[in-house]
Amino acid sequence: MPAQCMPFCTCAGVARLPGVVIDVAEVESNIVVFRLAPGSPPPSAVVDRMKQAGVLVLGFRGGIRVVTHLQVTPLCPNPHRPNE
Repeated sequence: MPAQCMPFCTCAGVARLPGVVIDVAEVESNIVVFRLAPGSPPPSAVVDRMKQAGVLVLGFRGGIRVVTHLQVTPLCPNPHRPNE
């Protein structure tokens, strides 16, 4: 899978999560921004929970901003630990 496809795979995966509102067609780079559906926890709570799980994301304009590493590939999910 080409590296440029990874953000779209990430976006498609995020879009399947309950409470996530995202337009996959609007993703143009390794930056993915999504909103949470009404009734979901506030973005700040989701950011905190993700940080506890080791995933760093940012609250952004009432939503959540995720930036994928450009060197992440299906064969090398963690570019900082390529042998995992």
